[in-house]
Amino acid sequence: MTNENNSFSITYHEALRKANEVGVSTFKAKEAQKSLEKFAKEQWLESDKGRFLLGNRALCELRVYLLDFYPEEILDCYVCNNIATKGFICGYCGKAIHTFCHTELSNEKNSSVCLNCNKDYDPTDSVIGLVVSSP
Repeated sequence: MTNENNSFSITYHEALRKANEVGVSTFKAKEAQKSLEKFAKEQWLESDKGRFLLGNRALCELRVYLLDFYPEEILDCYVCNNIATKGFICGYCGKAIHTFCHTELSNEKNSSVCLNCNKDYDPTDSVIGLVVSSP
C-alpha cells in the first residue's frame, strides 16, 4: 500500500490478488478473505468504501519500519506527528494534517483553510487517503 495518488489504500479485490503473491500454496482466496476480516477486526487494517488501508494499530507498530523503508512516501501530521493516511495536504506549505486533527482545531465546521498557512485547500489534490468530506 503505497501513496499512489495519496490514497494509501487498495481495493478488496487487489488485496485478494496480493494473496497469490504470498507464495504459500495452501493460502487460497478463502483464507485471504478470512485474514482480511481478522486484520480489520483487530484494527491492523481499516476498511472504508470497499478499500483497505493500514489501521491505527499497524501504523503505531510499523512506524519505524515504514519511515525507514518508505521515507519519501510517508506524510506526518504536523499537529500530532503521527503518520497521516487520511486527511489533507496543503499545496502551498506542503503540510499534512489528519482529518480528525483538522476538525478538532478548526474554528469552522467544514473549513477549507490550511491551519498552518491560512490558504485555501485545493479540493482536487489536497486529499490524503479516504476522506469522507472535503476540507
